[in-house]
Amino acid sequence: MNEIIMSGRAVEDFTLKYSQKGNAFGKVRISDPEGQTTLYIQVIVFGRAAEKLIDVKKGDLLFIRGKLRMNSYEKDGEKKNSYQVVADVIKTVDELSTLDFKTQVKRMENVELEEITPF
Repeated sequence: MNEIIMSGRAVEDFTLKYSQKGNAFGKVRISDPEGQTTLYIQVIVFGRAAEKLIDVKKGDLLFIRGKLRMNSYEKDGEKKNSYQVVADVIKTVDELSTLDFKTQVKRMENVELEEITPF
């Protein structure tokens, strides 16, 4: 099973777009400081879940559940990898702030998934 639950701060405002067929999708990069280095991960979300995130701004703390995806590409003759999370659920801390961390994680694990339709 490829499932990841993580949290991080948005390093940019959420970007919402629509495909030619009218399906919503969006992305935001988050940071997760790990010791002396900071990990940056792009998070992609589709459908109604994306439309609900229009107010996410740089600095907001997000809890994310989704699937980790690796993309390989070549730049200047060198192979590189980038990582993305295709999110099923994204919640802001405001939505979860009254709950303790264990309860927040349980809530994230039990959220009903909305239908996600990639473009």
